[in-house]
Amino acid sequence: MKKREHIIRLRTSSEELNEMRLRADAAGLSLSDYLRKRGLTWHIPANARALSGIAADLGRIGNNLNQIARAANRGDLDNLQADHRKALMILERRMRDLRALLVNSS
Repeated sequence: MKKREHIIRLRTSSEELNEMRLRADAAGLSLSDYLRKRGLTWHIPANARALSGIAADLGRIGNNLNQIARAANRGDLDNLQADHRKALMILERRMRDLRALLVNSS
């Protein structure tokens, strides 16, 4: 067994501490073992900033999609503006980026 010589101090609220104790108990582990295993195996999305940028792009593109839907309902898709076509291309690219981030963070 590895010698564990380092101590980590951690600040939590009472609610957080209670939740961690409950989860450790449910897993049949001590709180230390639970936190160690969780810290060594749990993956946080590598690039939260990228996810934020993708979310912002998707919001803007959603507005364009609403305009496209209105045009489709009017039967006016032949006059689809170039910026709407560009928005669809960006949406497709950002969805691929988002999928890749989600796959790599799991």
